[in-house]
Amino acid sequence: MIEILVFTQNGCRYCGPTKLFLSEQEAVLENVEFKYVHLSDMTEGARNTYKDKYRLMSAPTIIFLRNEHEMSRTSGPTAIEEFADALEYARTAK
Repeated sequence: MIEILVFTQNGCRYCGPTKLFLSEQEAVLENVEFKYVHLSDMTEGARNTYKDKYRLMSAPTIIFLRNEHEMSRTSGPTAIEEFADALEYARTAK
């Protein structure tokens, strides 16, 4: 099972299109669980905790986890274009 963490925030011009793309992927992908985290809805302390834990530098950031280990990630304006390759790597990497 691959867990996909999706980090978004207000004022992010690429977050809307990325969330739309991911909602379409969610409908067809098997053995994948999506978790959406909207950073702007959190207190500053909680937001900073996520930023530190996941080394977030830009939004959107998509992190692919397998067995709770980060296998790959995409971020910023290329998040959609890199999604398929990152997912495949997360599924097959040793």
